[in-house]
Amino acid sequence: MSDLRDPRKALLKGSAKAWSPFLLGDVMPNHKSAEKRMRQSEARRKINRGNRTRVRGQIKKLRAALTSGDAKQLKELLPATVSVIDKAVQKGALHKNAAARHKSRLTLAVAQAQSK
Repeated sequence: MSDLRDPRKALLKGSAKAWSPFLLGDVMPNHKSAEKRMRQSEARRKINRGNRTRVRGQIKKLRAALTSGDAKQLKELLPATVSVIDKAVQKGALHKNAAARHKSRLTLAVAQAQSK
């Protein structure tokens, strides 16, 4: 089978955008516990993906407000963004150090924008 027709080789070469073992189709667990773990992993992946998407979207809103320079909007969006980041940490979708880094950099950027 050529490399282009074999989905496993195509995934290894990086042609798929979001890799997941469930995209292969021929992955079949051999035990009941493995079947359950596969279901749990897929459900957790979807939840984490939604949480990360929510965080990214909120950060994009804040960065857009930073470029526009609207001080009132910045004052409203910063606490909301910090809250979304903290919730993602509580749900396990984001590491606490990564969250601290995001919050620190965003807070600094907002403070610099408001001081101008």
